[in-house]
Formats: sequence, C-alpha cells, structure tokens
Amino acid sequence: MENELYAHISEEGRKQTLKEHLENVSIMAEDFCIPMLKPMARRSGELHDIGKAAEDFQQRLYGSKKSFCHAACGAIEYQKLSDFEDIIAWLMEYCIASHHTGLLDGQGSGQELATLKNMLGKKYSGSADYSRYKEIVHEVLLSAEEQKAALEELERCGEDNTEMMERFAFFVREVFSCLTDADFLDTEKFFYPNTERGLTGDMEKALEKLNGRFTEFTQTTELQKARGRIQRQAFKNAAETNENIMLLDMPTGSGKTLTAAKNSAHERQEAGDLRYSADQHNRADRRQHGADISGNHARAPAPLELLIRTKARRGQGGRGKSRAPADKDHRKLGRSIHRNDKRAVFQLALPLQKLGAEKAAQSARLDTDI
Repeated sequence: MENELYAHISEEGRKQTLKEHLENVSIMAEDFCIPMLKPMARRSGELHDIGKAAEDFQQRLYGSKKSFCHAACGAIEYQKLSDFEDIIAWLMEYCIASHHTGLLDGQGSGQELATLKNMLGKKYSGSADYSRYKEIVHEVLLSAEEQKAALEELERCGEDNTEMMERFAFFVREVFSCLTDADFLDTEKFFYPNTERGLTGDMEKALEKLNGRFTEFTQTTELQKARGRIQRQAFKNAAETNENIMLLDMPTGSGKTLTAAKNSAHERQEAGDLRYSADQHNRADRRQHGADISGNHARAPAPLELLIRTKARRGQGGRGKSRAPADKDHRKLGRSIHRNDKRAVFQLALPLQKLGAEKAAQSARLDTDI
C-alpha cells in the first residue's frame, strides 16, 4: 500500500489525494455559504472525509470489499474535542455525519439505524483507525471568534426557544447544503473533468424583466390596488431595513414570488457579491423574526418566504489553534435551547414546519441521554 493517502481513484488509474479533496471541498463550501456561517462550512469541508485516512478505506480504493463508514469520523473527532454545551459542535457533527445520507434523525430504535446518535457511537480501531488524518488536517475545532457571528444571531432570540431552534435548524441546513454541493462537485470534477457546469446571470436584465412584469399588473379593482400597495410597502421596507433576516409575509395571489425575486435581484445588483437562500414555510402561525418587510396588513394565514440576506456579520480572526470551549454566555445559550444539560437537541435540523408552533420546542428536543 502506498504511503500517500487518496480520496478517489478513477477507472483509468488517475488519483486524487485526500489532502487535495479536503482542501477543494473546504474552499468551495466556504465560497457557497452565507458570511456568518462560512467558518463552519469551511471546517466541515476540511473534516468531512478524514475517515478515508484509515487503512480499511485505502484498501477499498484498490478493490477491497470490506465495509467501512468514513462519514462518521469527522463528526466523532469534533465531538471528542468540543464542549458538550457547544451548540456549534452539534451543527458540525450533524452536517459531517450526514454528508452521504441526507440529514440524519437524532435517534431511533435499533443499533444499525443510521441516526446521529449511532454514528457518533461507532468505534474505529486497528485497520479502521483513521488518525493519519492529522498529517493533513491540523485543526479540528472552530475558534470562539469564528463562532461569534452565528452565536450572536441565535442570542438575538432571547428566551424564545422555538425561534432559536428554527434559526439553528436553518444554520444546519445551510452548512449541510454547502458541504454536500461542494463534495459532489469536486468528486464529479475528478471523475468527469470535462463536465461543464456553471450559472451566469445578468442582474440588471433580470431586474428590468421583473420591473416589466410589475408594470403589466392592472390596478383597477380594490383588490388589485391593495396588491400594489402591499408590493410597494415590501420594496420600501426592504430598502430601509438593516436586518440580516427578512420575512415576506403576503397573502396567496399578492405577487409574493415576484416581489421576493425583485428584492433579491435589486440587492444583488447593488452589491454583486451577495448570495441569497430562500426557505419557504407553510405553517401559518409561525412566529416572525427579523424584519417583516411586508408590514402589518390585514391578511388570511399564508405561506411565508424567509429571505436570508448575506449582509450578516462576518466572523473575524484566523483558525482556532486550541480547544475553544463555550464561554459563560454561550453555555447559557446552549442550556436555554435544550433546557437540560444532559440532553442534546439532535432533531433541530428536522423539518420544524411540520410541527405546530405551540409544540415545536418540545418536539425538537431529543428525550434521551447520550
């Protein structure tokens, strides 16, 4: 067996080193991600495949049929070094352990079930030992400074645990999406180097087309006039707010999708490096947070569109060089989320929109000690 560690070997015999793959994925995931979560996306990319450093996996590249689960290893390493109340550690463990399966459930019956609890409980020794990853990756934990922006965003929720959990659930989905996209694209590029991908867009032309659609709307009836007022109010409020998170809470048929698209295109045109993520929810009584740019108009319950603007605070400082336990305030934050120091919120990343608002906090907690 060669001394070099590899991530992939093609049928023609081309090889991609593990170091190259981890670096490529970390850079790409960080680039995809919104600013406040960039450190998490980057570090998840650096750790996601460290299990491939095990001899068992390296042998699989040369034809071995021995079963080996490499996806859990990065999550296990993060758990080993992190503070139990470090909620960012939960995010990292969830995203890394799930990067080949989709977001895992927190727990379930049966030891073979693919849950986060079972993944974190896997043991690796002998030929399954993956400690050679330390030759490539020299830092595991994020520094306190790198976590600061995301934690401050959660702290803004105060004592509203339901709101805090929903924001945290979005954080998990965002980092997970950036990690899995980056992993897929780098793997695809290695195996199929001639694949052409990419997306280009002219925001000026897009905005011009959207404005054209709005001018086509007639405003004759009272209903049409009300629709126009709601749209103009949303545009005005979006331009004036400095909130990181904006809600567009408009009735069905009021032009919600086009309004969201126009706001996004305008922001992108004004600051070309901004990226947007949209998360649509169908729960009518979901609590609002951030800025409600649609205003307090009378309405029937309607779906919500959550626009995450990447005008968020950027984390400062370099990569952590030592263990970064949660400070006093962030310990309190961790406790306020799960309310019991011996229980972990492994189900935060599940689709909370399927839960009633009044039961979201209770249902999101994993009622099992770990």
